[in-house]
Amino acid sequence: MANVWEDLVGTVNDRFALGLSGNQIKHVAGAIQARNNADSAFVDLIGELLKAAGDDIELNYDASGSGADRKYVIRRPSSGMTEALTLILPAVNGTDGQVLAKKAGSGAGIIELEWVSLGGTANKRTVDTTTLNHNSSSPLSMFTLPANNRVFEARIIIVTAFNGNPSMSVGVSGDTSKYVGATQVDLKKPAGTVFVIRGGTAAAGSAENLIITYAASGATA
Repeated sequence: MANVWEDLVGTVNDRFALGLSGNQIKHVAGAIQARNNADSAFVDLIGELLKAAGDDIELNYDASGSGADRKYVIRRPSSGMTEALTLILPAVNGTDGQVLAKKAGSGAGIIELEWVSLGGTANKRTVDTTTLNHNSSSPLSMFTLPANNRVFEARIIIVTAFNGNPSMSVGVSGDTSKYVGATQVDLKKPAGTVFVIRGGTAAAGSAENLIITYAASGATA
């Protein structure tokens, strides 16, 4: 007589137990879950190689979506790729302040990352962008200027002309026009207008929290 298991191709139940007290494979809303025997928790699913047909890998899949309990998604770009890519992470932990960079000679299709130390910050520039709207609150926080750094240049770019008679300045608490004075900018100028103000102040000896001080003065757009 033929073995009864030879022709078994499925089950009408929504789960399949592995042994009398083992874990079970469960079907839920179109997905396959690995659950414990009591169906009260997820269990590990271990194999030689994980292959995902979709573009995403979700960590903390069963997150509540509130507080700190949220999903984290690792996503492949859905367009723009011109070759298959392999990401290789560093073999060791980096030290504080180091950053990840592509290792020289990684080869075609290989993104091999390594920890590298940044060079000194002398003579290096960074750029920060802050958006000001007609209904923005004042003062509007911009960024923190590190100690022993200075503002080289401020650019105010009019994307959409303001109406009314608004004004703005850039500075710090106690000196709100330290870097850009209210008389140096006209927010009513046409879109595309750029005001460039070169900084002439010395480097700050301590960190500064830069702010925009804004007065709407009838601006509604």
